[in-house]
This record gives sequence, C-alpha cells and structure tokens, in this order.
Amino acid sequence: MRDTIRNPGGAIDALLKRDESARKEVELERLRMAIRDNLITPEVRTNGFGAVDNARLEESINQLALTYTFKAKPKVEAVFDSSFLAPFADRRAN
Repeated sequence: MRDTIRNPGGAIDALLKRDESARKEVELERLRMAIRDNLITPEVRTNGFGAVDNARLEESINQLALTYTFKAKPKVEAVFDSSFLAPFADRRAN
C-alpha cells in the first residue's frame, strides 16, 4: 500500500500488464481519487494506518444494535486490540 501511495503510476503500470483493456489515464485518476478520499483520511493522518478511534467504533457498534439484537453487545476492547499494530512510526501516512 505504501508503495502504491508513493508511486500510483507504478501501480497502474503493474495493472496494465495484467489487463490490456484498462486505460492508464482513467485508472490512474481512479487510484488517485481512492487514495485521496479513502486511504489518506484525516484520521489516518492523525493516528496512522490501522488505528481505530474507540468512540467512533463504539458508535458503530451502537448503530448495529439498532437492527441486530446481540446476546451480549460487544465492547470496543473485544473488537479491536491495538497491541497488534506496528509502531506508529511505521504506520504514519506521510
């Protein structure tokens, strides 16, 4: 992922080797849009890749509970454990 973000053109070149019907300009714009809108978010800039905002995750669980009856509603700590993440320096979005 890091290589793709740093060099979207290289990622698209790899795609073009496998899909002759793809158009470089179109796919490059789509990839840049995905990186801008979905990968390098304000949360990722602040917390790095892979991190979770506990309050936001808890709200997501609460939203699920609106339509799904849990036997025991999960706690954030049971859903996400940040101890498995790489150190912040390795997850930073530059």
